[in-house]
Amino acid sequence: LACFSMEDDNLELPDGTVRQRIKQAIIDEREEDWEFDRLLNLHQEATLTGVGLLECMAVCHHRPAVDKMWMVRRLVWREPSLVKEIDTSSRKSPLHFFSERPLLCFTVCQRVVFELLIKHGGMDMVKVRDRSGNTPLHTASSSPSSDASVMEWLCLHGAAEIINAPNRHGKTALRLQGENERGRRCLL
Repeated sequence: LACFSMEDDNLELPDGTVRQRIKQAIIDEREEDWEFDRLLNLHQEATLTGVGLLECMAVCHHRPAVDKMWMVRRLVWREPSLVKEIDTSSRKSPLHFFSERPLLCFTVCQRVVFELLIKHGGMDMVKVRDRSGNTPLHTASSSPSSDASVMEWLCLHGAAEIINAPNRHGKTALRLQGENERGRRCLL
């Protein structure tokens, strides 16, 4: 359990420490949402890039969709450049991560998150390729967690132009969707 006392409120912390504490507040299911908010408010001058905060939001399973949406909005409002942050090993963007692990059945919350990512990252975010040559549409098509609504949203926002573009393994998003059991159900 990451425990930070209220005495920290008066401390000036290095940006890296602030980022790590915010990341911990996101991923630790025992951490209260108010700690996340407190850290953002307290350290308004700290730079938030460099630790994959939006990736953490996408992959943490314990937070309800509404909480995740609220937290993503706070992060993007505070530091819009987070939406263009690319993971150094996988080369995935936040749009890749949220396409792979969408919020519950493509709720209003998921649409808000996608719209924030596109608004601050640009329409070309749907065409960004990861290390394997996958666009967010490829990622959504091959993910067992994704559904047809995610793929439809991506296509309506520019991915339709590249629906037949192969990744580095020669597979298109449609082929990946057909190979994915859940994806086959979406095609029917």
